[in-house]
Amino acid sequence: QIKQALQEKLGPLQTTQAHIHDARKQLEQCGNEITAQGTHMEKVINGSFDEMIHVLERRRHELLTTVRQRVEEKLSPLSNQEKDLEVYTAQIQSLVDFVCHNIENASEEEIVSIHKQLQYKIEEEMKSCN
Repeated sequence: QIKQALQEKLGPLQTTQAHIHDARKQLEQCGNEITAQGTHMEKVINGSFDEMIHVLERRRHELLTTVRQRVEEKLSPLSNQEKDLEVYTAQIQSLVDFVCHNIENASEEEIVSIHKQLQYKIEEEMKSCN
């Protein structure tokens, strides 16, 4: 009788145990689905950010290229102007040397002539600068 009473009580426990086992399987399946959904969302998020990063990197490259081109465009005329100034400096030095060399032992007439030559050369240089 005790055995039978225990067996009668054991039946509902076994049924409960089966329900718990089924519930645990369902929980595990839900956990797997949640994990799969989370993994999928991570991929979606990473893909979106990777795409945005790619767009930003491309835009950065375009902007840097534009800046470098503009810098080069602005530096080129400065380089040309610097070369022109070097030429003008050499020409002025040549005139200074010419005057200094020729007026040391020159007579007044020669100085007047040098003055006229110098004035002519200065006028010519001014024309070439324009």
